[in-house]
Amino acid sequence: MNAFVTVSAEAAKLRASFDAEGMTNPIGIFICPHCHQAADMEYGLTFLDFPSGRDGRGRANSVDAARCFLCGEVSYWLMVDFHLHNEGGRDWRDFPRVLLYPLAEHLREARVPQPVDAPYDPEVLTYRRLSDLYMAEQKDNFAAKSVKDITSSNRVLAKAMTDEHGVELNLLKHTREDMVNLKARLLADGRKPLTVNKLLTRLSTVLTWATNNGYLDRTFNKGLKITKGAESGRKAFTVDQIQKVMDEMARLPEDNWKRWAMSLGVITGARIGEIYQLTREDIRRIGDITVIDLNEGDGKTLKNKHSRRLVPLVDGAYGFDLEAFLRYVDGCEGRLFDRVAHNFTRVLNETLRDIGQHDSGEGLTYHSLRHSLAGLLKAHAVPVGIAQDILGHSSQTITFDLYGGDQRLALGTLEAALEDVFQVAAP
Repeated sequence: MNAFVTVSAEAAKLRASFDAEGMTNPIGIFICPHCHQAADMEYGLTFLDFPSGRDGRGRANSVDAARCFLCGEVSYWLMVDFHLHNEGGRDWRDFPRVLLYPLAEHLREARVPQPVDAPYDPEVLTYRRLSDLYMAEQKDNFAAKSVKDITSSNRVLAKAMTDEHGVELNLLKHTREDMVNLKARLLADGRKPLTVNKLLTRLSTVLTWATNNGYLDRTFNKGLKITKGAESGRKAFTVDQIQKVMDEMARLPEDNWKRWAMSLGVITGARIGEIYQLTREDIRRIGDITVIDLNEGDGKTLKNKHSRRLVPLVDGAYGFDLEAFLRYVDGCEGRLFDRVAHNFTRVLNETLRDIGQHDSGEGLTYHSLRHSLAGLLKAHAVPVGIAQDILGHSSQTITFDLYGGDQRLALGTLEAALEDVFQVAAP
């Protein structure tokens, strides 16, 4: 019996969220044979300590390893009928798999996380405990997906600070040498420099919180990041490339979902997951300004609390036809894009590759549209706070005005900034 729950809405939503963040690892839902819970998981080579941010790759013999995000245990699966991979448009993640390990006689007890308030030695403070304390206080500030990502990163860091005897580093007595050794250990496991830097950023966040809250007197993790070879694989489209994309979209009929899903990504910089879950009610008119309302109503999810925002739609930006879009919205019932999540992502990314004539490994994806708008805002010297409010990053400028004060004034500021970068004259 296939233990993978491959057709659930939960699985499709999870995949879309990872695709929206540009993650390359295939993600699915399966019934973990260790803890017997429906858990999100990550495929990869059997010797990789995923989920760790590394590329997920299948083995030549079609054996996949899956680490459960809930209990952390690994199981091994044999893919069935792999020779049908390219037939019928089937996604390889949806193929049935036969459990190879653990079988009943090998099954180990699932690991039970130690509660944060469990007794502990006051003379010892490990990263595992410190990160538990951090998450207990901060978890409400993050979306569920972010909590999982952060927890996964913290688990990797804790393991890297554990010696061959199973003893974890006591941060109350740690030295600069310990931190340098940690960096070397993360690199020695085969992680890419960019991935190591992300883990070191997570480490820095937790240690800074620890010093601010009196758990540690000082830390020695500054200046560890790698500068060479750590450039992000995500790229931005040029203005000419964006214009070519929008020209192609303008040739599509008004009732074509792809035309508007792509256009909204270009002119708002919203993440693909945010665009995917838009509903008819999320297209609003506030004063003279039409906006998309990115919110968590009706079961929608956002990356974090800063992702909640209103973004003006600028008529004429790269040829965007606002009236045509509103006619499309009027014809929708409920969601604007009634598609399966992973198909929605795949089609848009394939369309970008077809228009730009670039390969999938060149770093140009739907998420690159977001980078393009961010670069455009920076090039036009738009104040950082305003750019953050448009893109949904942490900001202390006018976010509160958008949802708690004078919305028209705040939106006017955002619209003016977007009209400037798109070079569209205000009416």
